[in-house]
Amino acid sequence: MSVRPNRIVLNDRSTEKSVERWNRSVLNDRDAEKSEVRSNRNVLNDRSSKKSVMLSNRNVLNDRSAEKSDVRSNRSVLNDRSAEKSDVRSNRLVLNDRSPEKSDVRSNRIVLIDSSAEKSEVRSNRGVLNDRGSDKSEVRSNRSVLNDQGEEKLGMRSNRIVLNVGNSLFS
Repeated sequence: MSVRPNRIVLNDRSTEKSVERWNRSVLNDRDAEKSEVRSNRNVLNDRSSKKSVMLSNRNVLNDRSAEKSDVRSNRSVLNDRSAEKSDVRSNRLVLNDRSPEKSDVRSNRIVLIDSSAEKSEVRSNRGVLNDRGSDKSEVRSNRSVLNDQGEEKLGMRSNRIVLNVGNSLFS
């Protein structure tokens, strides 16, 4: 009987087991810490309000439709100078369309150039002055009469040769 209580004491480690279990539970039961860590992570990661603020700021910065519409309207006002262009075009037409002056110049040119009757008269006078065919033919015939004395010249030369030969014989 004396051995049994020692065995019981040795085997009955309930206090130690309870202490180990408590320690294990303390070590393993970190739900509070985990939940706190999770809450902190949620706080760090859940920046939806900041993101919404950033998105709204971006929308404010990027949504310049009113400014763009003003700029477009100003550009249209600056570029839409149709009235000025029409005025400039009309002035150019007035400056360039000098049809009466051109017609006057053309009529003057026609008056200056269309002197065909005078030119024909001058040409006829030149023809009369230059066309001296009968005079030229008469001059040519006179020249031929003056120059065509070949037979007489040949006769004179032959007579001279005969005279000269006779003189040389008598001498």
